[in-house]
Amino acid sequence: MKVIAVSNRKLCERPFLKQIERVCQVKPQAIILREKDLSEEEYRILSEEVLSVCKKYEIPCILHKFWKTALELECTSVHLPLPELRKLPEDVKEQFQRIGTSVHSVEDAKEAERLGVSYITAGHIYVTDCKKGLAPRGLGFLKDVCSTVNVPVYAIGGNEQSALMMGLNVKRTKMAAYLLDGFLAGLGGFLFCMNSCAGFVEQAKGLEMDAISAAVIGGTLLSGGVGTPFGTLFGVLIKGTISSLITTQGTLSSWWVRIVLSALLCFFIVLQSVFASLKKKN
Repeated sequence: MKVIAVSNRKLCERPFLKQIERVCQVKPQAIILREKDLSEEEYRILSEEVLSVCKKYEIPCILHKFWKTALELECTSVHLPLPELRKLPEDVKEQFQRIGTSVHSVEDAKEAERLGVSYITAGHIYVTDCKKGLAPRGLGFLKDVCSTVNVPVYAIGGNEQSALMMGLNVKRTKMAAYLLDGFLAGLGGFLFCMNSCAGFVEQAKGLEMDAISAAVIGGTLLSGGVGTPFGTLFGVLIKGTISSLITTQGTLSSWWVRIVLSALLCFFIVLQSVFASLKKKN
């Protein structure tokens, strides 16, 4: 598996250069220094330090966006946003041994290949904190891109192996997630027993669907990658309000709670699909 590490110093739990050194030690194909919030002068200063570390471990460093800075630092690898690549003069392209760009559609990938890139990054495929709040495009999108172009394609987006190669503590993150999940499940069970003043193994059977419907109504995508705790709380409040209204009405069967919530769930799933289709077209 070939991996290009993409930097984001805001996610580092240790000093940035120490993290770069740890990444270099696991020998990725290259490191893209992607620090988009920096000015060109700030980026140049950081680039000199990172290039020095990468040179020590013989790992190619690809500078991002600032191609003039790359030439000044005698770095022959650059990664440019597609709009910047379109404006790059041909005589400048010839001074680089490797030029990459990011694509977000099959049409982008075709155009990037015509512009003469050495590789493309496509994504994001999996959920990643670099694109927080945006739904991943999935493996189908990656397959379409790979079958369309003849240049190497790297998938952007977090997965476990990439996280390990980046030096992140995957086991600790997993353990924290499992502990939180277990604690919240236990707390929910305890509160349910306190409310009913009884405990029985069959209690709360089927409530997992209520939890899923509340999350979806609150804006969580079933495909993953989008959703907030406050949105889920909003979904719980809507569900509770509907249940209370039907119960206090008195003349309707309790099954109407399920019927209304199921209809509402279907509506939100269809709405998510429509928004996803419109976003893909745009």
